[in-house]
Amino acid sequence: MTVGKIFHAEMPGAGDAGLGAWLDDGVPLGAAAPATLLGDLEQWYRARGVGELRSRRPVAMAGWNLFDVVHAERNILALRPPGAFVLTLLRDPVERAISLFRQHASAGEPEAIGRRPLQAAYRRDCANLPFAQVLGKWSRHAVFRWFYEDYVCRFFIGDDLPFRQFLRLPASERAERGLANFDKQVDAFGFIERMDKTVLNFSRLLGLYPRPRWPELDGRQASNAEFSSRERGDIEAMNGGDRILHDRLLARFDAMRVDYAVEDFERKHLANAMGRVDMASVKGRMIYTARAALFGDGFWPREGEGASTGKRWSGPQDDSTLYVPSFAAPAVSVSVHVREWANSAARASFRVAVWGEPTPHVFEPAAGASEIVRFRAAPRDGVLKLQFHAAADREAEREPPAPEERRKGFSFTRIAVERG
Repeated sequence: MTVGKIFHAEMPGAGDAGLGAWLDDGVPLGAAAPATLLGDLEQWYRARGVGELRSRRPVAMAGWNLFDVVHAERNILALRPPGAFVLTLLRDPVERAISLFRQHASAGEPEAIGRRPLQAAYRRDCANLPFAQVLGKWSRHAVFRWFYEDYVCRFFIGDDLPFRQFLRLPASERAERGLANFDKQVDAFGFIERMDKTVLNFSRLLGLYPRPRWPELDGRQASNAEFSSRERGDIEAMNGGDRILHDRLLARFDAMRVDYAVEDFERKHLANAMGRVDMASVKGRMIYTARAALFGDGFWPREGEGASTGKRWSGPQDDSTLYVPSFAAPAVSVSVHVREWANSAARASFRVAVWGEPTPHVFEPAAGASEIVRFRAAPRDGVLKLQFHAAADREAEREPPAPEERRKGFSFTRIAVERG
């Protein structure tokens, strides 16, 4: 990436878990803070009798100092270091609230364990009652209003105003103060309803490979038919400030033009990106593993943490691209250690190209891997652009079937590059 540290300001219910995983791919494993980190640290301090005001600074500094990418549903921007880049994903206020309730409901009663009494009672009701009853019972309580009432405005107003004072503000003032701080704090924003343009713009600003399309996220297009017009109207009434902020920012976003193509990435950012990819050196070979930062497209987030057990699956599309540092030599030998194929069709359809040139390959059995795919390649300026094709499917031949419904082609653990 071409910026320093990244802060992903998460809005609960915005549907940005996939965005967080994509941002994590741009740094090595361990350089991105777990999504629950700051909340877990706050609970750790609270369990030791340290209040929120006293713990706020050390919690924020832990995120900034220890990680390159931080995701949080709390505003720590007062302590942002120089060069930090702040981005956020927004969503229609009513849809955000409905999505958030779905999250709370699906988490079930275990989410009530260890919480304060009112918070625990609210979580239990989410797990057992329909939204109309939860809304009728809890809409006047702070524990409910914290999540559902003009959350985005309050997030960006931050510590400038205590919660109870915020609740006394009219919607128009919430929006004006929230938008003023938003413009000071946020470097880039987008909308779940405009994900292709959003991610393209983030890619341009962060120096990442431009994704041609954003895969559909689970639940992103879920039907809201079970939420009545009255319930939606009640949510709308609680979010007058967020509605103003959302509509103004959406108009600004729609008026913005984003031009960014693969050629722009390769010309402007590729050299910098390759400098951020950690390559191990083993017996004269350069080794790329699933732990390293990924620059390319057509792969799912990394799975596993070990150097030998970590892997990446191709998908959801059939074609994937990966840029890997290489020796500055006329030709190199490349070995892709394939851990699994989704099914026999993925293996049968497998093809390789390097910098757009189709490349012959061979399959070889190997210990610790399903097999190795070997081929020769010609680097350009010390970089290999590896392009793979494997028919992606939902592991239809597995017994029992895979629990997830992701379309996948093949998984790899590492890629070795040798001279000659």
